[in-house]
Amino acid sequence: MRSSYRLALAGAAAACLLAAGCSSSGSSAGSSSSTNWATQSSASAGGGMTALVAAAKKEGTLNVIALPPTWANYGAILSAFTA
Repeated sequence: MRSSYRLALAGAAAACLLAAGCSSSGSSAGSSSSTNWATQSSASAGGGMTALVAAAKKEGTLNVIALPPTWANYGAILSAFTA
């Protein structure tokens, strides 16, 4: 029971850190797109992959954590995103 509580607490802490890391510190007031990508659940929900790529290019950086290139095809996904 105690280890389940610790696991739940660790999961909640990780979710909070992930949410903080994904949120934007800048204002979108002057941007050409009003999509808040931090709250979207998919690319299509935010206007499609083209809109996602445009927003990423505008932001100028992609930060990821714990995505080893040999696991879950992350290497190919990141290469495709970069291209």
